[in-house]
Amino acid sequence: MKKLFLILAVALSLTAVAQEKKTITIQQPNCKSTMVAKLVYGTLTREFLKSEEWQLIARPSDEDIKRSIQAGEPVGDMPKAQYVLVTEILEDEDICFVECKIIDTETAVVVNSAMEMTEQSPKSIQETCVSLAKQLLKEQKQ
Repeated sequence: MKKLFLILAVALSLTAVAQEKKTITIQQPNCKSTMVAKLVYGTLTREFLKSEEWQLIARPSDEDIKRSIQAGEPVGDMPKAQYVLVTEILEDEDICFVECKIIDTETAVVVNSAMEMTEQSPKSIQETCVSLAKQLLKEQKQ
């Protein structure tokens, strides 16, 4: 009976570890256009929220931190994410080049990346971001 209990306890602990989500912070994309940056950020955030493998950690914006400091309020300790998603967008006339990298916050190692070119229309940018997120999420499962 003790052996059965021990086996069950080990199996349950392994299951709990296997189901633990990876934590990630999504940075605001580096882009000339605020509209494009917000569209890319929002779409990537939505896609990662759908994932059963990732837990998003919010990060206060620089403006939020400045407001708290000016008001004399504590900024607060935010939990540190294991990974950060960094996105860079290069725009040229009617084309965007979008590159995403998942970086380990402890080692600064790029653990995954994806990039695509797209037309500079909201629908095309959104579809491209969904595709990029799927690439990043699919490759992380392996």
